[in-house]
Amino acid sequence: VAIDRFARARIPARHALSTRASFKPAGPRQAAVMVGVSRWLEGYAPGEDNRGLVLYGQVGRGKTHLMVAMLRELVFRYGRTVRFVEFSHLLADLKSGFDHGLGAARLIDPLVAVDVLAIDELGKGRNTEFEGTVIDELVTRRYNAAATILATTNYAPDAPATGRATANSAAVALEAAPAPSLVDRVGPRVHSRLQEMCDFLEVDGPDHRKQQRERRRGEG
Repeated sequence: VAIDRFARARIPARHALSTRASFKPAGPRQAAVMVGVSRWLEGYAPGEDNRGLVLYGQVGRGKTHLMVAMLRELVFRYGRTVRFVEFSHLLADLKSGFDHGLGAARLIDPLVAVDVLAIDELGKGRNTEFEGTVIDELVTRRYNAAATILATTNYAPDAPATGRATANSAAVALEAAPAPSLVDRVGPRVHSRLQEMCDFLEVDGPDHRKQQRERRRGEG
């Protein structure tokens, strides 16, 4: 039964074998992240109003690996129903459904019904009105149901400091434009609800994908 539940989570094959044991922390910061993830799992109480967890940080840091590892334990250890969805793929599926005369409920309702929803790449996309409407409906419905959300995102939760102006002989230029934050990508309403529903944990450290590429080149 648990195997069937895990299969219904629709985790991509690339990540299906991800576990806590197979995550190799690259330095003390990632070791601290593992402590945070482990504490979340140990504190999870089936049937209770559990806070979610948003893993944020730059690409290649292992956020999706950790989130899938959490889903695996939620299924096999706690008997929960879970669902993994990559946000841009959900948008594409919704648009395809609209083209074929299908309503959004066909895809959104199952994402609201599961015990734990895991959203990968939250904030990814073109930041259109359609995307904003989709994430607002999804988060709001789970918020109203007191249902747990896990997520990964490349965007820091809060707005960064603005860039500082520097003068040169020609003009005053902005030395570094501020990077967009999660609130810029999902909007204040969704961001506020995520802050109320979830804890945020930064996944820092070196780029795992880059390290893997370098190892393969060294072995070649």
